[in-house]
Amino acid sequence: MKDFEKLILAGCLAFALAACSSAASSAPAASSAAEEETAEEETKEEETKEEETAEEETKEEETSEETGEGLVITGAYSAHIKGYDWGCGVNEVILNLDAPLDEIKAEDFKVVETKQATDWAAEGFPVIEAEFERKITGVEWVPESNTVVLQLYCNPNEGSPLLYTMSTGYNTWCDPYYLTITMADGAQLTSDGQPVAALDIDTKIDITSMPTSVEQFSTDEYTAADGTVYKYGYYEPEGKDAKTLFVWLHGAGEGGTEKTDPRIIYLANRADAFACDEFQQIVGRAFVLEPQCPTFWLDEKGDGTMTNEHGGSIYTESLVELINWYKGETGAEKVVIAGDSNGGFMTMNLAINNPEVADAYIPICEAYKDEYISDDEITELAKLPMFFVYSLDDPTVDPTVYEQPTIERLKAAGAANLHVSTTEHVIGYVDEDDPEHEYSGHWSWIYFQNNQSKCVDEDGITAWEWIAEIVK
Repeated sequence: MKDFEKLILAGCLAFALAACSSAASSAPAASSAAEEETAEEETKEEETKEEETAEEETKEEETSEETGEGLVITGAYSAHIKGYDWGCGVNEVILNLDAPLDEIKAEDFKVVETKQATDWAAEGFPVIEAEFERKITGVEWVPESNTVVLQLYCNPNEGSPLLYTMSTGYNTWCDPYYLTITMADGAQLTSDGQPVAALDIDTKIDITSMPTSVEQFSTDEYTAADGTVYKYGYYEPEGKDAKTLFVWLHGAGEGGTEKTDPRIIYLANRADAFACDEFQQIVGRAFVLEPQCPTFWLDEKGDGTMTNEHGGSIYTESLVELINWYKGETGAEKVVIAGDSNGGFMTMNLAINNPEVADAYIPICEAYKDEYISDDEITELAKLPMFFVYSLDDPTVDPTVYEQPTIERLKAAGAANLHVSTTEHVIGYVDEDDPEHEYSGHWSWIYFQNNQSKCVDEDGITAWEWIAEIVK
């Protein structure tokens, strides 16, 4: 190797050694810088966490101040509707909560009902939106589902989800209808040991979709040859091999097509009684058909009004068609028709104009004026099994104008299977504080639906027992 090349190689080696030495001496400096950056980041993270924690604590403090230093438990509710002699009422509320409650009692809750109501004290009986505080009679806690069940008191003047309107003459579903459920003043609820400041229960509810005590009935529609569309409720006994069809024709208030359905027939005056065990056992099991009139059975002109001028109805032929069709669908061999008030009129109307449609008729507080029944019609009616039910103090259909003269004429015509059940008043049980409530004398259907309509003659047979004899 030449001296020149040796000098260049020596220089390169010296440079390389110098570079390595420089790198080795600068490494601690770089490491120190990284540590400083990491420390700065950790400090920032700690400061951020402290700020977030402070914000959360501030929010919690603000929330506690707003709610009285406690938890706010949210939830939703559903309601149950029960039928009574006098009508129906929301008798139970089921609260579904998002957190448990440790211990509860009825006094811890407050329920306020908001609904449509008729103002009976005002001129013209207008419909208003009103609030009513409901009385809570019992409470139950279901821990598996964080559910509170509240039992509510109902009576003829409290708790109904139905609106009776004087301008229409119908019972309809209240719209709106909802419950506001809160903690009562002074209540001290806890959840897992923590105090509860408030209940935030969603008030939204569709009252028409709530469960009822008449779920054993089903609903359908039938279109008659003349175009009349009937909604109807029906009950089919287990096995569906019964040989009797019982037809119930409702009163004026249960008809209509707006904000209504056949459940109102059963709920407004206990027409679900015919699916109960007692009725089914006594009559020997029966299919039950309960048509809902689009207007009134007493609609003679087709204008939606109750005229009662000549004893006719635009629904006569279409109703006969529906009954005969349903009889064929069920395979029933015997038919019994009963109805109250407006439906009592229609019971008489069918007996007079289409006696072959049924094997027996039970007019209750019937609204078919005796003056519209000819002597020839009385002669034919006297051939039919009939059981009349009414109260002597009926203020709506005067018995001296309706039932009594007709019954006397039937007796004079030699009616062989004529029974009559009369009372001086209509008395019924509401609760232990009102065990003998006096209803309107028009409400004699209460006795029939409780199997208390006893014949006034010497045999003392009840209307249900009489049905059993007819269909056996």
